[in-house]
Amino acid sequence: MVDAEVDDISFLSASGESMKHGGNYEQMGISHTRQLVCSQRKATCVALAAAAVILAVAMISAFSRPTIEHCHIGNNSLHDATQAKPIVGLADGTSEPFPWRSTRLPRTIRPSQYDIHLQINLTEFHVNASVSIVMQVSEPTEYIILHSNNLTITSYYLKSHKTLRKIAITKLLFYKRWNLVAFRLQRALYANEELDLTIEYNMPLRDKLTGLYRSSYVDDDGKKRYIATTQFEPNSAREAFPCFDEPAFKAVFAIQIIRDKGLVSLSNKPAEPPHQFLKDEGFDWEVDVFRQTPKMSTYLVAIIVCDFKSKSDITGNNVQVAVYAPKAKIDQVDFALNITIKILDFYEDFFQIRYQLQKLDLIAIPDFKAGAMENWGMVTYRETAILYNENESSSAAQERVAIVVAHELAHQWFGNLVTMDWWSDLWLNEGFASFVEFLGTDHVKPEWNMMDQFVLTETQVAMVTDALASSRPLTVEVNDADEIDLLFDSISYQKGAAILNMLQGFLTLPILKKGLTRYLTLHEFGNAKTSDLWDALTQVSREQQQNLDVVTIMNSWTQQMGYPVVTISRQGNVLKARQQRFLLNQDTVTNFTRPQDESSYGYVWNIPITYYTESHPSDVQLIWMNRNTDNFNLDGNPEWIKANVNQTGFYRVKYDQKNWDALIRLLKSNHHVLSPADRSGLLDDAFSLSFGFYVAPKVALDMSEYLSEERDYVPWQTALQHYYKLLVLCEEKPIYRPLKKYVLELLSPVVTYIGWQDTGSHLDKYLRSTVMRHACWLDHPDCKVKVLSMFRAWMVNGTKIAPNLRSVVYGNAIKYGGDEEWEFAYKQYQDTRTPSEKKELLQALTTTTDMWHITQILDYSLQPEKIRKQDMFFVLIGVANNRLARWHVWRFVQSSWDTIIDIYGASSYNTLLKITTQHFTTEFDYNELNRFLMSRNCTLRAARQALELVRHSVEWVDRNEELIEKWLRDKSRM
Repeated sequence: MVDAEVDDISFLSASGESMKHGGNYEQMGISHTRQLVCSQRKATCVALAAAAVILAVAMISAFSRPTIEHCHIGNNSLHDATQAKPIVGLADGTSEPFPWRSTRLPRTIRPSQYDIHLQINLTEFHVNASVSIVMQVSEPTEYIILHSNNLTITSYYLKSHKTLRKIAITKLLFYKRWNLVAFRLQRALYANEELDLTIEYNMPLRDKLTGLYRSSYVDDDGKKRYIATTQFEPNSAREAFPCFDEPAFKAVFAIQIIRDKGLVSLSNKPAEPPHQFLKDEGFDWEVDVFRQTPKMSTYLVAIIVCDFKSKSDITGNNVQVAVYAPKAKIDQVDFALNITIKILDFYEDFFQIRYQLQKLDLIAIPDFKAGAMENWGMVTYRETAILYNENESSSAAQERVAIVVAHELAHQWFGNLVTMDWWSDLWLNEGFASFVEFLGTDHVKPEWNMMDQFVLTETQVAMVTDALASSRPLTVEVNDADEIDLLFDSISYQKGAAILNMLQGFLTLPILKKGLTRYLTLHEFGNAKTSDLWDALTQVSREQQQNLDVVTIMNSWTQQMGYPVVTISRQGNVLKARQQRFLLNQDTVTNFTRPQDESSYGYVWNIPITYYTESHPSDVQLIWMNRNTDNFNLDGNPEWIKANVNQTGFYRVKYDQKNWDALIRLLKSNHHVLSPADRSGLLDDAFSLSFGFYVAPKVALDMSEYLSEERDYVPWQTALQHYYKLLVLCEEKPIYRPLKKYVLELLSPVVTYIGWQDTGSHLDKYLRSTVMRHACWLDHPDCKVKVLSMFRAWMVNGTKIAPNLRSVVYGNAIKYGGDEEWEFAYKQYQDTRTPSEKKELLQALTTTTDMWHITQILDYSLQPEKIRKQDMFFVLIGVANNRLARWHVWRFVQSSWDTIIDIYGASSYNTLLKITTQHFTTEFDYNELNRFLMSRNCTLRAARQALELVRHSVEWVDRNEELIEKWLRDKSRM
């Protein structure tokens, strides 16, 4: 699954455009009174009654009281993910304990096959359904326990699969907090019995964004059309059919869909011809029976009913690929179809394993919470992640389509064919797909230089979060649905990808490929853990005479949080190295960590240190460091050493001052000696070390002076991300204006060089977009005149703005303009059929300086008929980046917190706090945030991370304001 495009919460730092519990079960009321008959000794009877009441209250309190602190979110309770989750409650509507005591399902019964029948009514928004589950019993039990959420169960029966004899079910028990349903049986089941459990149920077809839900769009005639679609990952298959909703309970699925005549239904496998026809209560129905799927997890099941059109093609191995979209947008699927064919062929060769199904459908969903979802054979996408209009969409929008398609296709092997055993190893799915997506995209678009961009979007992004004392390891224990939701973060995705890139660096790509093929072959159609991947790679490494113990090396990266900073100093030809955990603020680490955050590895890593020197700049050396300090010999006595070549390793490098000075001189004299990725890595390390109090700001500021001669996108993007952060930190300080003036002077040469014409290579267009965006943000004198001129030519004459300039022009024209510009942009937002254009306009609407319009757009974000639910976070991010409106969004989020969480679920908690606190830089801000979190009794990791970041901002400004002021003053005298 690809997350929605809200990972980077600053529009300015973007490379371009840049779960509920409960049920509908009928409940039995709990009787809290019982008549006591006392024939004598009334006092004794009263005492006994009082004792009984006290005992009952105590028991209820014990059953219902959470055992640890929690953060109340909407109607949910989210607990600290490191704690076990025993169930200590009564079955809903009864006075008896629920028969299972864990949030994880028992292993006494396993499913092997599901037969799912769904009658989906898109007129009345209702679903009638049944599921039959073939199950095997592994040990005796009197209960069948599975998941069900928001389903009204109407009937059920159980029989022996072999003899067909009925087995009586005596009672149905629910524990809706964990979405569990228990079937109590008249007799105990025996080991090795095979059973058929059939459940009939119904549910409304809601307009939420999980489970089986409805979405809508408006056709060319202005008519609202509805579709039914699904989003099951990680734990929402239970919202569509009762099931064993955990990834290790793999089974095959036979699906039958009854739908309105004239619509199309789609699922993981092709439908069997011919269609069947039914008439019922005035409705004309068609029945589609789909072929049985391979063995797979519940979260990969997909069900679609729509009226979309499609375009199709065939791969080299005769896989039928089709892309579906509304009729009015079908002309925007060609790019996705073309690259899907090429990438699927590439991956089959890369993994040396055939794609396992006969067809692969891709479909654009109008309302979709994630960016995309890898359902086996039926991949669902946000419209912006699959539709591309070559006349209207930017280069960034095109790359977004390519990389999301490549990500989801990678999952067809890593995630679908082999699935993580439990969500604790989610990074195996998402980190791997986030790494391989770059290889797939590079294969179809080598001119995009994807691996140079890798350091920007993966390595450097992950390092920000992982520098916090409140970060987490890649592999982490989780137990309940909300904790699982919170794992879909930059650690699972970006850090996972970054350490795999590092692994590829020292193993080499050919050996990595052999190891991946072995891993996938050994575990195909099954489940695996992180250790299984490391074992396969270790075996191949030894066979290839590398003899690397991948298990030992990589465990130090996956089983402890954070990453190292390697301090390098030189004495003659001896290189002295020391590693320690890199922390954003070492002084406050104890305030934001817990005892369970201690590492059994002592925060020491097995580090593959790569380097080259001034004497041999093309000769990359590799040395291993697996202890706190070590010494290495250099050839000769070079003027400088550059370590962590192309920032391939997931670590930072701190040099001694002599080496810093030599590298700064090199950048100013001939920066092309270093690759763009190395220049980016140096800038990222220098600024990050400064923000972490490891070096003075002077190191980063001195280094960045060379940027007046820089013309490559990757280093500029890194530098501007850090300068944006620095300017925000200093925004309320006297040094803000001279700092802003300096950054504008630094930008001026590249602004002149890149110009306003939408020409050049893919990365030239990226450079233009990011440079002009920041120049305008800093009120470059030419910006206001230029953007208003282009925008008004569009308004008056219909002269369209070049696609790669729109993100700059739209937002700044609205910032500098008035009501007329805002209303025009909103009308264009309503009318456009191009999803990427719609996103650009929505972001632009948030840049207004008119507070009435700010209030208006925030209100619209809660009105799906104005702004789709999926796009609300674009509004919040945009307003949070608007200097004049930041406190508006903070107040809005506080007042709308429960509503937002009820719509988006627990996974939005991290994003909400990031959005609303990224500009908090004062003690007042810290106290304001702390009060809010305390009022909600929040102890989640996300809450601690938000507080840690704000505390760091407060202290960093306090300790470095004078140092920056002095540097700027000295600079102005030169």
